[in-house]
Amino acid sequence: MDLSKFISNVEQIVEGEKMERCRAVRGTGNFRLTEQFKHHQMSIDLWEMLTEELRERKIKQFLCDYRKSHPNVVVSTDGSRTLIKTPSAGKKNLPTKKKTSRAVKNAIRKKKTLKIDVKLLP
Repeated sequence: MDLSKFISNVEQIVEGEKMERCRAVRGTGNFRLTEQFKHHQMSIDLWEMLTEELRERKIKQFLCDYRKSHPNVVVSTDGSRTLIKTPSAGKKNLPTKKKTSRAVKNAIRKKKTLKIDVKLLP
């Protein structure tokens, strides 16, 4: 297989996937929307009543929706189980030096500058 045939095959696969994602919005085709994207799904009757411009806008909204359901969700390979991944170790609380306030810093600075040399008079 030469490179041009390979590229055309990949392009056909990508176009087919795009069409299937659009069909998922209508509830038809091989793909189904997950719970986090169900708000994009429309009935076929309602889809038929939309103009072509509105259809394209709905599809674009669906394709641009990148929100995550939860940052630590792990889904099994067959999609039957979803679990929330817990961290393997707790956060270590390292001791931190307490910041000194500006008033304390000024008082320390004044104390250092007020050193007076005392000489006894003869």
